[in-house]
Amino acid sequence: MNGATPAVTVSDKTGFALTAAYDPAKTASQAGDVMKVSSGTGANQISLSSGTVTVGTNNDKTGYTASTVSDKTGYALTAAYDPAKTAAQAGDAMALTSGERTTLTGVIWAALTSALTTVGSVGKLLVDNIDAAISTRSTYAGGDTSGTTTLLSRLTSTRAGLLDHLDADVSSRLATSSYTAPDNTDITAIKAKTDNLPATPAATGDAMTLTAGERTAVADALLSRDLGSGSNSVVTQERTVRSALRWLRNKWTISGSTLTVTCEDDSTTSHTATVTRASADAVSSIDPT
Repeated sequence: MNGATPAVTVSDKTGFALTAAYDPAKTASQAGDVMKVSSGTGANQISLSSGTVTVGTNNDKTGYTASTVSDKTGYALTAAYDPAKTAAQAGDAMALTSGERTTLTGVIWAALTSALTTVGSVGKLLVDNIDAAISTRSTYAGGDTSGTTTLLSRLTSTRAGLLDHLDADVSSRLATSSYTAPDNTDITAIKAKTDNLPATPAATGDAMTLTAGERTAVADALLSRDLGSGSNSVVTQERTVRSALRWLRNKWTISGSTLTVTCEDDSTTSHTATVTRASADAVSSIDPT
C-alpha cells in the first residue's frame, strides 16, 4: 500500500507490525507533554488576548496574585491581615505628619472672618474686638504728654484704691429722683447722745466704778433733793437735805421771833423760821466755828 492506494479498512491485521520509524509530528500527545496553545474561538479552543488567558470562573485560586478582581466568587477574608493597612475608625487617635500640620495651620489662618460667627469662639472674639489696626492706637509709653502729669498727680494711691470699688455700672445705682435725704437734725441729736457713751459700755448688772466727778455729782444731787417734791432746788427757803443740815452745822440767829439759818459762808441767809419763846432766857444764837 502506498500513497496511490486508496484508503481501505483492514479488519484482518495478521502479518502487520509497528516499527520505530514513525513520524513524531503525527504522534498523539501524552500526559505531561509540553503543548503549544494556539488562539482560537472554535470548539475546544482557548481565546487569548496578547498572551493573557481569560478565565470565566475559577474556584481554585491557589498561587494567584490578583490586582483587580471583579468576580470575587469563592474568595474569603481571613484574620491574617496587615494591621498597618487597616483603615482608621471614627474617634481613633491620629498622628499628623509635619506637612499635614503645616497644611492644617494654613487652612485655619486663611479662614475668612465673615465665616467666624460662632458665639463664644476665639475666632468670633477676635472679629468683634480686634476692630482697628494696632498702629492707630496710642503710642504712649509712660512719658509726659499733655495732661498726663496732672492726671497722675491727682491719682493718689488712696484714690487708686477707691477705683477698685467701681465694680458695677453707675446706671445700676439708685437714681437721684428715688433718693430720700436723711433727717440730719435728728441724726446730729442722736450722735450727741451716743458720743457720751464709753467705747465699751457696761452691761446690765455689771459693777461700776464712779469717777471722782461722778461721785461729787451724785452727792450734790442728793443735797439738792427737795424733801417734798423730790426735785432739785437751789433757792432760799428750800426744803432740801442741804437746808436741813445747815441748821446743825452753819450759823443761825434769833432776833425777836425770827430764826435765821445761814449758808456755808455764815452770812448768806439759807432760810428763816418763826420762833415762839417760852422763857426770856432762851438761846438767841449759835455760831459754829
